[in-house]
Amino acid sequence: MRTLCLLLALVPALLFAQTTPWTVDDALNQERISQVSIAPDGQRVAWIKSSPDKEKDRFTSDLYLSLLPDSGSDSDPEILQLTRTGNNRSPLWSPSGHRLAFLSSRKNPDAKNASGQQIWLLDPRGGAPQPLTTMPAGVRGFEWKSDSTIVFTGREKKTAYETYLEGRKDDVLVVEDTTLFFPVRLFSVEVHGKKVRRLTDNQLRIGSFAVSPTGQHAVYTLNRSPITADARVQPTQHLLNLETSETVEIFEGQYFDPSGFDWTLDGSGFYASDEFSSDPENEGAGITELYYFDVASMSHEKVPLDWDWGVGYGYAVSKNGIHVQLANGTTFLPRYYEKTSDGWRHVDATDVRLRHSTSVTIGPDGETMVFDYSRPDVPPTYNYGKYLEGHVAQEGEVAKLNGYLKKRTPLRAEVIQWEGAEQDSVNGILYYPSDYQEGRRYPLVTVIHGGPSGV
Repeated sequence: MRTLCLLLALVPALLFAQTTPWTVDDALNQERISQVSIAPDGQRVAWIKSSPDKEKDRFTSDLYLSLLPDSGSDSDPEILQLTRTGNNRSPLWSPSGHRLAFLSSRKNPDAKNASGQQIWLLDPRGGAPQPLTTMPAGVRGFEWKSDSTIVFTGREKKTAYETYLEGRKDDVLVVEDTTLFFPVRLFSVEVHGKKVRRLTDNQLRIGSFAVSPTGQHAVYTLNRSPITADARVQPTQHLLNLETSETVEIFEGQYFDPSGFDWTLDGSGFYASDEFSSDPENEGAGITELYYFDVASMSHEKVPLDWDWGVGYGYAVSKNGIHVQLANGTTFLPRYYEKTSDGWRHVDATDVRLRHSTSVTIGPDGETMVFDYSRPDVPPTYNYGKYLEGHVAQEGEVAKLNGYLKKRTPLRAEVIQWEGAEQDSVNGILYYPSDYQEGRRYPLVTVIHGGPSGV
């Protein structure tokens, strides 16, 4: 027994002895998961892996598919790589889950006049991706309306001025350029036949939009100016009936322009957020409030968050309610909200990892959740589980990236707090030297963070 105890005591030391110090390349070469889409069956997760390409001096992005194991299994997901061109993003499952659509700037030899990102279709069971759109100025964003129709934002053609600049190879990016503030409209495209139809004739620029799960409505933001330094000319919001083409402006009122639309699972309404500031004209530093819009009554109400700091890093609609990542200093307060006949109720989420998650996605089944987790001294992991009113069960990792980091010397870091100007509380992350010894003095390097983060 004495020998066994001695061997067990040596295991941590042996593991630590096998680690190596961090290098700059270790930090730069990390891969990450972004833009997750969960299939309606809750068993398949499409995601984009961003990888650094040193030779091309850029990040590549390709589409992957994780097949989640059955409930109760302790096996890892099976992972398939679906694209290899390095210029793919924004995967979205069709309502039936039979197809994947995504954006790509890959070349289409049959559409020489098309440029920029286009929508491509992929059968996850096999086969090469097929182009769906050939828009002259590319596609900005898209969502499925039904298995046979996709709604997207884009333009019919480039302006003469753009063509002139391209001829001169003038690629200068002018911030808040009013001369290139061209219209961006909503279109639909048929999966079979590829017929494109314009849905709006606005002369301004549509930004974010969201199509209801029923395919009946689309809510969108209309940007009225390229100047975003202040809130004097704010975007307007509109609800489009995709069956009748009737459009109604919603959320009227100065300094009130909710965005971040997320429809309920039944399409009866949607959530959106807006920043509240004591200086609304110079909107910038404030708290984010959450609103719910009901389509039947064409009215909205503020969700009583019961939290002074407001929304932190987003929210995701779930079965019967919505999961919200509330701002909580250096972490988040994850909480579930539900609208009842008596008002609103909330439950704090129990999974402590959600306090350190900056990306939460819930699938169309209202239960399958994918979220990241990281801390100052813990590299990111990408996790999945079944979400029910703040509780996460049957969890695992969607994919395991950056395995080489396990061989690097463990980092020590902690969040510290001190009193700043005017007695304000200031947060910071203190990173220790890898050879830190208690009681010894070390030089301190201070990196001031612009922001604060999120505002």
